[in-house]
Order: sequence, then structure tokens, then C-alpha cells
Amino acid sequence: MLWMIVLVLIGLIAFPERAAAAAAEGATSWWLHVVPALTPHLVLTGLLLKSAPAGGRCGPFHPVAVRALLLGAAGGYPAGARVIGAEADLTDRQRRRFLLLSSLPNPAFLISVVAVGLFGRSETALPLCGAVYGAALVLFLLLGRGGAAGNAKRPKRLSAADVADAIGAAGEAIVRIGVCIVLCRVLLALLEGAGAVRLLAAILPASEETLTALLSGFLEMSSGCALAARLPVPFSLRLGLCAFFSMFGGLSILLQIRSFSNIPSLWRFLLERLLLAAAAGALCCGLCRLLPVAAAEAMAGPHAVLRRAGTLLELVISGGFGLLCGVYFALLTRSAPKKRQPGDNARTV
Repeated sequence: MLWMIVLVLIGLIAFPERAAAAAAEGATSWWLHVVPALTPHLVLTGLLLKSAPAGGRCGPFHPVAVRALLLGAAGGYPAGARVIGAEADLTDRQRRRFLLLSSLPNPAFLISVVAVGLFGRSETALPLCGAVYGAALVLFLLLGRGGAAGNAKRPKRLSAADVADAIGAAGEAIVRIGVCIVLCRVLLALLEGAGAVRLLAAILPASEETLTALLSGFLEMSSGCALAARLPVPFSLRLGLCAFFSMFGGLSILLQIRSFSNIPSLWRFLLERLLLAAAAGALCCGLCRLLPVAAAEAMAGPHAVLRRAGTLLELVISGGFGLLCGVYFALLTRSAPKKRQPGDNARTV
């Protein structure tokens, strides 16, 4: 966090006009889109945390993981992190895993903003949501086990003070989110002003347009999705990139998650989040082939034979990469250290 603040301060001195314009753009986007979409979810999440503390059993799954997944899928970033941050009894391993599987984008963002707003086709919401939430569900089945977090607790009757506290906490949370969005927008504008994109384009075999979209997506997902939807690449790759950016969230979402909960083993969490986002993107590329518009785009034109071969190769790569990610997360479920039995010390003496 400190290095980001230093970079932003240097950029504010070097490019004051560009930084001010980016800050205004980020604040406007936060006020028009984030505040109306997230405020009700954050208030309801706060009321739920006060009235229904986690406890009891949810079959073989940990009750905190179940609540975090449901609230994360319904409310989007960072509702799941807020649930996990309120639980003090989780181990570091459980906290990292539950943050991984519960940090999800809002369905309204995927359907209204990406599918309809950026692509202009409501049917694109099916492979997009299927890939994002399908990958999260598979991960939950692998990592969400853990039994009960304690004895079942009776729901608490809410008082006026509890409602006021929930509203105040939601207001504080929405301000935190806005600050993260503005910081990342300013950082992206400063990197573009400093010529970082041109430097990367001279080193890497990619156009400035593609690198700008990738850099934007790794910093802030909404701007990354907007640029990825306009790239001159096949439809399935554009939609897969949007699924990748939506699942990863970017630096802005990472800051939001960390403002609500500690993240044990931060670099491992980032690696696992990248793998999960890549699996969602690969799955989306495969699923979008089921759409009539994608099939027509892939099979039409003067190079239809080559496009069919490319489609088959893309499906093979997507399926193979998704399988590798599944194997990795399956191995994580077997990496837990075994509990020592009371008689183990006696046997080793």
C-alpha cells in the first residue's frame, strides 16, 4: 500500500491535470454505479451479521464459507470479505481459502454492465455468469469443507441501535470502496502518462490497445472490461477476458478485500486468485461457443476452415487449462497437515 501511495504522490506532482481528470472520472463512476448497487447489499450484510451469527452445521461445509459464498455471489465485492472479516475464530488457512471462494462480482455488474452495456447482447450473460459462478461453485465444493464453526446460535432480535450501526458501517464501507477505485484510476492514468504502455509495447509482442486493456483490468476491473470488449479479437476471447477481469477484480478489489479482512499469505492468495480467474476465463471461452452469435462469427467468412480449426484448438486449450486448475485446487484440499493424535508422542519416544 505504501508504494502505491508514493507512486500516486509522485504522479500528482508530475501530471496534475491527468491525475485530476482520472480522479474525477473514478469518483463519478463510484457515485453513479457503485453506491446505488452496493449500498443496499452492505446494509443488509451488516444486519445479517448482527442478527444471525454463524454457527451450527451446514452438512460437510463450514457455515462461514456457506454464508460468505452466498452473500458474495448476491452482493458482489466485498460482501464476502466483510463476512469473513467479522469472524475471529478462523485459522489463517481457512481465512485465505474462504476469501478466495467468496470474493465474487455482483450479478448486476455481469448482466447489466458487461453483457448488455458493453456487448449489447443479453444472451452473453449466460456463459459469463456460468463461467464465473460455476468456477466459484466448484472451488467451494473443493475448499469449503470444514464442519461446524461452533454450536448453533439463536437469531438475535435487531434493535434501533443495531440498524443505525449497520447503516453507519455500510456508509464507511462504501467510502473505502470509493477511495480504492479513485486511487486505481489515478494510478492507471499516471502509468499511461509516464509512457508505461508504450514501453511495454516495445518489449512485448502486443499492441498498445491490448496492453492498455490488460493493464486496466489488472488495476480496476470495470475499465478493463470496457476496453477488452472493444479489442479487435474474436468474440469468445473478448468475453473470456471480461470473465477473467471480473473474477480477478484487479488491484482495486484487492485493496477493498484487505480493508475488511486480513489476507494471510498474500502472494499465495494472489497466485490462486489468478489461477481461478484464468480458469473462469477459459471456461467462458468454451461456453460462449454455445451461443448462436458466437458460432456464426466463428464459422462465417472466407477463412471458415481455419476458424473451425482455431475453434477446436481453443476448446482444447480451454478444457486443458481448466483441468490443470482443477487439479491444483484439488491438491490443495489434500495439503492440510494431519492432526496429531494424543498417543503420537508416546509412540515416538
